[in-house]
Amino acid sequence: MIKVKEHEKLKVKGMLELEGRRLKTSALKKYNFFSHLIDFDGPLLSLFKGEDNVDALFLWVDNDSSRNRWCIVPVTRQDLDSYLSENLTLRDLIYKNERVTYFNCKEGIRKERRVLVKSSCILVDVNKIPDLYLPNNKSFLYDGISTPEAMSLKKEVCADYDLGIDKEMYLDDLSIIPRKFIELYSFHYALGHLNIPAVRDRVVDLTDKWEGGISVVNMFSGMNGLIPAIHKPKVQSLIYNSPGNIKLNLLVTLADEIKESISASMSDIRFNRMSKIYDSTYKYFKVNGISGFDSETSAKDMSLTDDVKINLDKRARIFIRLMKLNSYEKVMKWVGGNELQRLRTILAYYRRFKILSKYQKEGKLLIGTSLLLKLP
Repeated sequence: MIKVKEHEKLKVKGMLELEGRRLKTSALKKYNFFSHLIDFDGPLLSLFKGEDNVDALFLWVDNDSSRNRWCIVPVTRQDLDSYLSENLTLRDLIYKNERVTYFNCKEGIRKERRVLVKSSCILVDVNKIPDLYLPNNKSFLYDGISTPEAMSLKKEVCADYDLGIDKEMYLDDLSIIPRKFIELYSFHYALGHLNIPAVRDRVVDLTDKWEGGISVVNMFSGMNGLIPAIHKPKVQSLIYNSPGNIKLNLLVTLADEIKESISASMSDIRFNRMSKIYDSTYKYFKVNGISGFDSETSAKDMSLTDDVKINLDKRARIFIRLMKLNSYEKVMKWVGGNELQRLRTILAYYRRFKILSKYQKEGKLLIGTSLLLKLP
């Protein structure tokens, strides 16, 4: 619960008077910027990724000579989807909440860096919001006012997707399968959404940190942390009685990329070639004194000769093509990092990929297909 002071009025010179409860800035929930949805000489409405799979829209409402005032509108996955598809207005989203938070924001300097400083936070009942701060009754997210990022979000609609499960299962299995699937999904999401500046900046940041010794676990969790609730795989149903099914709601195009890769590995020739190259890469690392082959912890970068760089790049390209990730080959080079960093990333992907591939090879998993008998 957020601790607040007694009911009071907040008056900011040059801005409208708000009636509500003042909050400490530190009490605000943490949100990370994802994309601007409406922009006119500056952002007017932006999507922020929140914790606990509840995101928020930040709506600009007012300003004075030095500050801007924003409204934080928490939004569920379903309601955000309805707003993007023009079935709900921005006004509707505000009234879906009992209260919304307003705060003032201005530029400041912290540790020699320009930052945005929040102040004057106040929690306001929606029935006490000034009329001038409320969007009109036709405040739909029309294409004509949408940013390119908003248009991209409009086109990406999640749909139901099956992970068929069968045979003898243990609780560990029902944990491992979804966890490895979401890690691969996060990888595809991150590299497939580099057109969104916030995603691109975060991916580049994660890649740069390889030099500082970022762990593989942190890299995949970092990619997962990029995904707004509207695109996260959401469990629709979970049934298991051999056979069973995990029904997810997600971006089908990304899930199908994983399905295609796993399906290709069902070929014994392709699967055995992956294993041989993986083993030979381990030996190559060992012979050349390269660390971080199969460790999920951080690994130190090192100076590489031109011959070693060429060899590592070739191995990365072979893995990419064997796993049918060809569309990401140029993307990974564009993101940055050296040959060793890219190969480490691909090896980390392969280790997760191999686990799901083994489940499917054993008939315990079938990505993209329900194993439940369809009723007539």
